[in-house]
Amino acid sequence: MPVEHAQVLVLLFHTVSLMPKKVIMMETVNALVSQKLDQVKSLAQLKGLARLLMFFDYFLRQLYEPTTSLVSLVEYNLFGVKAGSPIMDR
Repeated sequence: MPVEHAQVLVLLFHTVSLMPKKVIMMETVNALVSQKLDQVKSLAQLKGLARLLMFFDYFLRQLYEPTTSLVSLVEYNLFGVKAGSPIMDR
């Protein structure tokens, strides 16, 4: 998953209200608990599990508000502009 996709996914997480965030957290925990490390057969599966753990860690630390650096990074990656600068020059 490219970094830009992960950033947008996390930004979308911050657009929902608190209760759906908690549901997302619980579903992430259920997915993590259901995995058995001894059944991981490939490096790709291990990388996917590691990414899911990183998302979960972020969700725990930043449950209520996204960091300002994330917002500016997503704006730059999607629109090619820095945060606070006008999108179109007239």
